[in-house]
Amino acid sequence: MSHQPPAMTISALSRAYESGEATPTQIVKSILSAIAAEPDSHVWILQIPEAELLARAAALEKIGRNATHRLWGIPFAVKDNIDIQGLPTSAACHAFAATSDSSAPIVETLLAAGAILIGKTNLDQFATGLSGTRSPFGTPRNPLAPDHIPGGSSSGSAGAVARGWVSFALGSDTAGSGRVPAAFHNIIGLKATPGLVSTRGIVPASRSLDCAAIMALTVADAVLVRDLIAGFDSADPWSRHAPAHHATKPDLSKGFRFGVPSSAQFKDFGNPDAAALFAEAVARLETLGGKRIEIDFQPFAAASDMFINSALYSERAACIGDFVASHPDAVLPILRQSVARSQDYSAVELCRAHYRLMSLRRQSEAAWQKTDLILIPTAPRCYSLAEEASDPFAIPASLGHYCAFANLLGSTVVQVPSGFDRQGLPFGVSLVAPSYRDGLVSTLAEEFSLMADLVLGSTGRRLSQALGKDSATAANPTDDLITLALVAIDAKTMRGLGGELQGRAMTGPHYRLYLLPQAMEPALVAVNRGETGFAIELELWSLPRSRLGDYCQTLPAGAAIAQVQLEEGEATLGQVAQSFVVEGAVDISGYGSWQAYRQYLGKA
Repeated sequence: MSHQPPAMTISALSRAYESGEATPTQIVKSILSAIAAEPDSHVWILQIPEAELLARAAALEKIGRNATHRLWGIPFAVKDNIDIQGLPTSAACHAFAATSDSSAPIVETLLAAGAILIGKTNLDQFATGLSGTRSPFGTPRNPLAPDHIPGGSSSGSAGAVARGWVSFALGSDTAGSGRVPAAFHNIIGLKATPGLVSTRGIVPASRSLDCAAIMALTVADAVLVRDLIAGFDSADPWSRHAPAHHATKPDLSKGFRFGVPSSAQFKDFGNPDAAALFAEAVARLETLGGKRIEIDFQPFAAASDMFINSALYSERAACIGDFVASHPDAVLPILRQSVARSQDYSAVELCRAHYRLMSLRRQSEAAWQKTDLILIPTAPRCYSLAEEASDPFAIPASLGHYCAFANLLGSTVVQVPSGFDRQGLPFGVSLVAPSYRDGLVSTLAEEFSLMADLVLGSTGRRLSQALGKDSATAANPTDDLITLALVAIDAKTMRGLGGELQGRAMTGPHYRLYLLPQAMEPALVAVNRGETGFAIELELWSLPRSRLGDYCQTLPAGAAIAQVQLEEGEATLGQVAQSFVVEGAVDISGYGSWQAYRQYLGKA
């Protein structure tokens, strides 16, 4: 394998395997090394032993690549409420854990396609919650914002994907559990039309609403996995026959209509950047040929509220109530409270709740009569861990405002990263359509993602890089010239020293970019070993060697000239900042470049 490993996307790994640049054995070893470097991530509940992983990789290499193995050598993870034969399923509860006699059909399909299972991931206990903080195995660390919640309940699966430890991961999604953590990890979260993908072998949270969730670094990867695991399962009473057109890609040249909540109905939940970030997302869809139409979001919001504030919530007690009653000390106190509350409703109240839900479903159809899909924030605000701890019921409820209606109303949804707020926290949007319009939302989500071209998760690589579209290379200095890699520079000053702009290049994923608010200037800082870094775009300037000292005289306090590692492993001199300079500064690493951040601010 080359010095710079391939991006951990299905397409990039497949290209690397095809060219001989990498082998499954090498990728497995690289993954295990990366996981070992972050032992406190709390991502995993169970990891497959190294010997078994290497044996699986060797067996695949012996078979060789072929058309039947669509996922040959592709690493993946599975949320630990999904059964895998021979492994325990815990649902993040020690007393519940039991070895499974068989695998969920969706897992069997992926293994048969040649994928390599790395392990089972952490979750909110019994998949109950949207914060990601409700696990006795620890709260999975959000690699983009360690002091903020990871989002739940599929928090471990999202963390494994965002770090590039796996290409994709399975989760479950009842009211947003596969979408909220995807948003907070800057990755894709896909939830197909309810019934399209079998839920047999998934520990139920609310059986009539549960869906399998797919988290991936790219929309194309999530769609590939969806298409592999979709299909009618006669042994699953909730499975449905899908019409043949459900995955058909639309002809975008004809345009499309998309709905957005009215300004009066838009809720930012205290994030002052949410409205501007959402406006950017709207503009992207308009650029793709969409016509923006305001809709009445009230029926959708009311349905979301019903999930936890009506008798519909009693299904939680129907699914896990007996276990909680017989093992009260084995479950978290907040889960006991949740189940106790869900048992308070009468059968009459449940009937009335269903009547109201059907009324809201009919009201929501007005939006579909004038739009093809709707665009909404996935969760406008990523709360801090301290904020969530201060109000562990209300905050998860707010996270479901734009999410919880989807399965109640039979919608198909793709969450896609859309930007970062001024704190450096990721902001995601959801493309939502009625049942069996899966091809529409996934196609538009892919085009949206390509246009945004954001960093993939916390890997430090942009989508265009993973797709092999970034051709930036370092300049070759002559004997009398040196190359300097700079985040931003006054071109007039540089040219006054005899410098010339040679091009641009990306660093390796070992840096963070900060905004120094007082000076409104950027600062590049190398991360410490074991910390999450990003690839940052730099300008490459040639400078006469004799003028380097003059250039150093222009540096502000705390700046230094040091070797900067570029994407392909080369190193060149560059300007960096010492760590004390960025204390209290704004982390803008997720934008990938100073230019992209300036464009966000409207100052480019």
